[in-house]
Amino acid sequence: GIQMALKPRINLKGYLIGNGATDADYDLNSFVPFAHGMGLISTDLFEVFCFVLFLHNCRCHK
Repeated sequence: GIQMALKPRINLKGYLIGNGATDADYDLNSFVPFAHGMGLISTDLFEVFCFVLFLHNCRCHK
């Protein structure tokens, strides 16, 4: 390991979330708004998901 100066050394940086699940309704219904907010899906696709697939989800419309 590092103490014995063996190579290659692994330089890990970042963070971990062991189990990031908090609430099924919140977690599952946040994927589309998150993807849209991060620019991963277009506004057109966001609106399709919100108005067709997630009609029960008021948070998606906000």
